Amino acid sequence: MESFSKLVIFKNIFIKNMRFFLTHARFPNSNCESWKGRWMYIGRDYLRMRDWEQRLVGQRISLKEFIQTESIKQRPFILDWIARQREANDDSLYWWMTDLAGRNNMSSRFFDDIVHIAALKSWIDQNLSYQDEILVICEDSYLLATIETNLKPLIKIRSLLGWQIILLLESGYYILRGFATLARQILRFWKHYHAARASRSSNLQTPHGEVYLIHQCLDEKALTKDGPLACRYFTVLPQWLEKQGKQVYRLPWLFNISLPLDRVYQRLRESSCFIPDDWVNWKDYVAALWDGFKTTLAISHSIDYESFHLKALVIRERLKQLATGFSASQFFLYQPALKNWGNTLKRLVSISHYESMQPERVQPYFGRTSGKFNSKCIGYYHSLVSSDFLAYHAPLGEVRSKVFPDVIITNGNLARSVLIKQGLDSEKVQSGPALRQQFTPPVSDDNRKALAVLLSLDLQAVTETLDKLSDHLDWINDHIKVPVIIKPHPMMRKEVILTQMEWTDLPQGWQWYDGEIMDLLTRSRCCITLATASIFDVLLFGCVACSLDRDLTTAWNYADLLEKEFPILKSVSYEHLRQRLEEIFVTSSQWYDEEFMKIREKLLDGLNPVSDETLSVFL
Repeated sequence: MESFSKLVIFKNIFIKNMRFFLTHARFPNSNCESWKGRWMYIGRDYLRMRDWEQRLVGQRISLKEFIQTESIKQRPFILDWIARQREANDDSLYWWMTDLAGRNNMSSRFFDDIVHIAALKSWIDQNLSYQDEILVICEDSYLLATIETNLKPLIKIRSLLGWQIILLLESGYYILRGFATLARQILRFWKHYHAARASRSSNLQTPHGEVYLIHQCLDEKALTKDGPLACRYFTVLPQWLEKQGKQVYRLPWLFNISLPLDRVYQRLRESSCFIPDDWVNWKDYVAALWDGFKTTLAISHSIDYESFHLKALVIRERLKQLATGFSASQFFLYQPALKNWGNTLKRLVSISHYESMQPERVQPYFGRTSGKFNSKCIGYYHSLVSSDFLAYHAPLGEVRSKVFPDVIITNGNLARSVLIKQGLDSEKVQSGPALRQQFTPPVSDDNRKALAVLLSLDLQAVTETLDKLSDHLDWINDHIKVPVIIKPHPMMRKEVILTQMEWTDLPQGWQWYDGEIMDLLTRSRCCITLATASIFDVLLFGCVACSLDRDLTTAWNYADLLEKEFPILKSVSYEHLRQRLEEIFVTSSQWYDEEFMKIREKLLDGLNPVSDETLSVFL
């Protein structure tokens, strides 16, 4: 016991000798520009970190290995904290319409910042003897305040002078964003109200009996494509249900639309759509906006986290919810619309995505609380996802919530086993059809030489992918000499990507691709991915996939569920990218072909093709 006490005292002395200087990533003082020592960046803005790398001469301390480890260690504490937030809100819909409730760590920085702080603490524990002062660049003032609060009892800390003023300015920015979001949402409501009124029939008919209501995320491509109105997630399901004699309506969720609204609504009217704006009045719009504001109040900073003091981060999350919450008003509008539209129904079967996000919350909540008809809610898990995505890790008791689907239908047994392993009740999860995937036989073609880059919907992942690959531009042109083809996510505009990268166009020799992914795969030998489910299209086609590693967050390798059996699927670091590409294209091409054919067979065993038998689980 005495030796243990001496060890603790010895450790505390070393920790207290460690020194940090905390500064702000965007508002540093003049001393930071001339910093010669070691430094670290805490946050997830990759391009801002790269900017600091170019400005500082000292060595950057990477927390990458600690981040991946701590993301797993902190997961049960995060899930427990989220469960207690839900209980404190009495399972209210306002709580469920926040990013925090859905544990969307692709959207909310809150969860990453917890992991960052835990990773920083782990690094300190393993580097007790380090004596020189370390510059710690924090992405915002809330993160700086949280690090100071949690580490000041352990080490010597000095912070950027006046960071509290910057925090007030950042808070004001979120408030101004909230007013801007409110103004945009009011304008959106006004435009859609008039577009709906101008196009609707003078005699609206309410449906009777049993209705299947499918929530479709529709972009411009879906609205302008010939044939029945279909989204990329549910594809043929509405038409199949109609062939079974079911009364099917589509609930349109318009995403990233710039088409004239008269053209949009004409298309919706032709497609058996339930249009919420047909069934509400001005009071419902006002109530929906008020509901959007009330989501801000559902996030409590009085609930303690297991390991750290997080009040500053929770306050930032509330302000962020204020800045974005009014955009959720369009989904709150579903409640009065469903009430008026469905007053003669006997049974409502609502089908939506299962992604634990705001657009899917209202339908099951309304079905369970209206009391007017029998209801069933189906959540469709449309694609395999990285285990880093917290939304698919279920906190204790969540399946009993009023917003949780009655049943989850997956795209096959592989996905079903993943969800059960991550906390869902096996009785809640059924194996269904892989509606998004195309089971195209692999093509043996000597013309498949291109290096394709499949970009994510996550803008940070996009910038990290393009920045890392552009560093290898000359090497690719000189050594493997293949075309580089960039395919943006269908829901992200190229202009947004170029602006974020501060490029006027793609680097010389690179080209955009706007066509279908399957056509691109017929031209590609290898596809680089990061934080995108399109890696499964690559693997099912028999192409070689190369998932990049990330520097500032967890890996977000969507194929990580297979990497124990197939280590070749592990994320590739920036330092090893050239070696991997040379192996794929030059030195070990046959081995890669054989290995990825094995992976393809594994996926085919775990995914269900679309058939009457697999589709019947929706009945």
